[in-house]
Amino acid sequence: MSTVKTAWVVAVCVVVIGVATQADAVTYSVRVLTDQPSAAEAVNNDGIVAGVKNYHPYRWDTRAGTGIELDPGRGSGMAINAHGDVAGYVAESATDWPRAFRWSSHAEPGHQTWVFPNLLGGALYSKAFGINDAGVVVGACAGGAAIGVIAGGSVLEEIPTPPGWSFSIAYDVNNNGMVVGNGTSPSSIAGGVVYDTVSLDILIPESGGWRAQDAREVTDNRLVAGTAVTTSYPTSTGAYVYPVGFGPLNPMRDFAGGCEAYATNDRGDVVGIGRLPNDDIEYQFAHIRGRGTYVLNNLSGDGVWKITSLNDINDHGQIVAGGLHLNGRGVAVLLTPDTFVETSGDSVTLDGGLTSPGGLVASFPQLADPGTVNSTRRSPTVDDLASLYGPLPGALAGDEVLQQWDVEFSGTLAGPASLTLCYDDQSLGFAEDGMRIAHWQGTGWQLLTPIVDELANTATFDTLGFSPFVVVPEPTSLALLAAALLTLGGSRLGRKRRK
Repeated sequence: MSTVKTAWVVAVCVVVIGVATQADAVTYSVRVLTDQPSAAEAVNNDGIVAGVKNYHPYRWDTRAGTGIELDPGRGSGMAINAHGDVAGYVAESATDWPRAFRWSSHAEPGHQTWVFPNLLGGALYSKAFGINDAGVVVGACAGGAAIGVIAGGSVLEEIPTPPGWSFSIAYDVNNNGMVVGNGTSPSSIAGGVVYDTVSLDILIPESGGWRAQDAREVTDNRLVAGTAVTTSYPTSTGAYVYPVGFGPLNPMRDFAGGCEAYATNDRGDVVGIGRLPNDDIEYQFAHIRGRGTYVLNNLSGDGVWKITSLNDINDHGQIVAGGLHLNGRGVAVLLTPDTFVETSGDSVTLDGGLTSPGGLVASFPQLADPGTVNSTRRSPTVDDLASLYGPLPGALAGDEVLQQWDVEFSGTLAGPASLTLCYDDQSLGFAEDGMRIAHWQGTGWQLLTPIVDELANTATFDTLGFSPFVVVPEPTSLALLAAALLTLGGSRLGRKRRK
């Protein structure tokens, strides 16, 4: 086991297209995991990274600052699950064909790596590309026509594909047994496929002149990421995140020369590559939902380090990548957004902080698990909020526009967090000294009394949870009683209907 070597610089993030402005643009800290030849392929929510170092499969624990070689053969870790188990491929020597392997973090040392012995369909080699929390591995046997494979035990088994398909590769499997990949149809058209091992094959439907070309990753909430291609000529490609069973295929169009998605997370953030017309550059991009699309090719801003691939993104927004130094050395890289909170006492500033209306500062005196803070500023009417959640306390006009912050945190609190919101005093329809914060708690609104700084236009309060926060006036006693009776009546009606 070796110590993870680190180097820190600040990434230059260029907004290509999206809703991001300079105030809410995301920046990244960049951590070089080793100065040896290496690449990072996958990262879980604990910051454990799978990849390759000195041509051997490797695993980095970035929080503990340690790393371990998974097998003495030549190969790479390609996927990692929540337990830190790794799947990939390895060959005994540079002249041997690789075989898929699974490495278990909980097995005894010396017995942690299992290399799958069998091949299917006369294939020459096998590779594993995905692993779920139960240790189920998916990948392909290839060297001829590729065959998608799955292994819950010690041998590889073929994944059935739609009738007539002659080629298939499985790239990922989620904890519900859903597998994604791609294959070739009887008409020789490559297509993305979602295979539910509990039921039948589900092809991603064509819509709006687009069809899925591949499917690279599937999350537990059934988001599938991949690349779509237009059904008419001249063809173009677009990165997509498709919610299985819901809505049409709607690829990104952020790059005029097309783009491809390699990975997504539970939020629907995407990493991949984009291209521009008459340009040979592959733009390594991260599309952060609600903020915009960022090109991350240039790490340090001085041209010394370049990103050559963005390979995975976890639910905290951390990205693993391949980095290239101008001297030709390629290394494994971990990118961490500036919205990531790692230790108790940390704070995060978003959307201009306390100097810009709509900004906020979140502080975390007591933190159980690290996480990323995200905030979306909205301007709903009272009626909008009532239809989405429930009636607000107070006698507010239905068309009155309010100020709302949707705050998310992907970690776990060990105690209250402190939020300071920067409100727009010109948009308030009430006196600031009577301000309250309405906090939606899933079943009703909780009224919080903030500390208000009328000169700075800020409201500060503690919270044990994150969800919509809305600036409202202090309700009258009569309005509070009416709201309580309405909530009580609604809950009784709900219980009666469920009998």
